[in-house]
Amino acid sequence: MLPKVSIQILSQSLLAGTFVLISSGNAMLTDSGSANASEIPSIVQDTVSSATTSVSGNTSKPNPVSISDPIVDETIFGATRFDRATDLKMSYVSPLSDVLPRSVDRQTISQTPASSLNPNEPSEPKKWAVGVHAQASTTGFIGIDGGYKFSPNLHARLGLNTIGFNYNYKSEGIDYSTNFKPTNIHLLGDYFPFGGGLRLTGGFFIQNNQFTATAKSDSNNQITLNGTTYDASQVGNIGGEGKFGSSVAPYLGIGFGTPISSGFGFNIDAGVMFAGSPTVALSANNISSSIPTAIQNQIRSDLAAQEQKTNADLRSFNLYPVISIGVSYAF
Repeated sequence: MLPKVSIQILSQSLLAGTFVLISSGNAMLTDSGSANASEIPSIVQDTVSSATTSVSGNTSKPNPVSISDPIVDETIFGATRFDRATDLKMSYVSPLSDVLPRSVDRQTISQTPASSLNPNEPSEPKKWAVGVHAQASTTGFIGIDGGYKFSPNLHARLGLNTIGFNYNYKSEGIDYSTNFKPTNIHLLGDYFPFGGGLRLTGGFFIQNNQFTATAKSDSNNQITLNGTTYDASQVGNIGGEGKFGSSVAPYLGIGFGTPISSGFGFNIDAGVMFAGSPTVALSANNISSSIPTAIQNQIRSDLAAQEQKTNADLRSFNLYPVISIGVSYAF
């Protein structure tokens, strides 16, 4: 008696041959009148059943074999069902192929990207962006930003601003020529409540904004310190250095534009940085040695008093204004 595996292989071989017979002889049998096309499935089943019974020696009627069953037994070879006309490499496809079941490899479909299944579907919008900007700003004229779009209405950006500017400042009757040297690292969130360019911005700055100042004499070449007037030649150069009180400064503001959108952009910002009150240290260099020592000491004393008055004047300046207008390019 042949093993069960051999019987199954023989049955499958007979079935494959029978299928070829059906495919190639469908029209021929109908034309000859010897058999009707509707009788072909029963002929195939009787032939296969007889062959199986004669080999096994079993006179019991086996389960009928359907032409729709897979030609390769999954339990023996671990193979999946396939398209018979393709895998048997037949040059002729029978009209019965339209009604034969065709298996679909589910694993292949599950691994197929959605974009290939629907090529007309738009791709996901770009979320990351890096850009540079040039601006007229109180936080620095040149900057770089990197950002991420959590949604069309919520963006986050991390950036750096630097490159300062000069300006004139007057305190307690003294005019100063001031050079501002900003260094600002910011982490900001932009919320677009209406979906357009208008946004609300919040976050914080890590700032190291410093400034240097030089006192200027008046039109008579005189400088007044703590209410006492001196010739500029007596006091020499009076300078100062200052910085803001808080290295980490919260920020709140409003703006227009999307700084991290691809391509060129136009941006406006207005807000306040809670940077703390600045402090300044004044110094007198090159006090004239030709003047009496008492006057030299008086100049130093008046300069110290002037420094205290200047810091008191700056104490109320604890909100640093942020105003920015500029262009950006992100990619």
